[in-house]
Amino acid sequence: MKVVLLAKVHPLGERGAVCDVADGYARNFLFPHKLAVLATPKALAEAEQEREVQHRKAERELADIQHSATQLDGYELETEETVSEGGTLYASVGAQKVAQLLKERGFLIKKTQIVMESIKTPGEHKATIRFNHGLEIEITVIVTAAP
Repeated sequence: MKVVLLAKVHPLGERGAVCDVADGYARNFLFPHKLAVLATPKALAEAEQEREVQHRKAERELADIQHSATQLDGYELETEETVSEGGTLYASVGAQKVAQLLKERGFLIKKTQIVMESIKTPGEHKATIRFNHGLEIEITVIVTAAP
């Protein structure tokens, strides 16, 4: 029996996929749990339309991400932190702090997108920002000692 998935079903596929499944599996599991509908011409047309909408949405999202990535690529983020007499920071600068500083400067980056080691000394440090669609950029975090 051919069905159109209404949600992601692990062994079968993503939402909108057309699958050939056993009649009993469709009647006893997929249909009662509202995971699929029978692949009628109307359901197939709706699935195709939804795939096109998702494709256009993904293209727009990729264009927005590329725009943000080009603005941030090579960006130098400066911050002043208090330093102990031994030359180390009292509070290390991590992904949370970098995300907060970027937000203050108008960039909407989540801390989970930032890959870096915790900064414990003043100086220049590199951080990688990972975007969806496999895009990665590198920024420089410059930590200076506060007076």
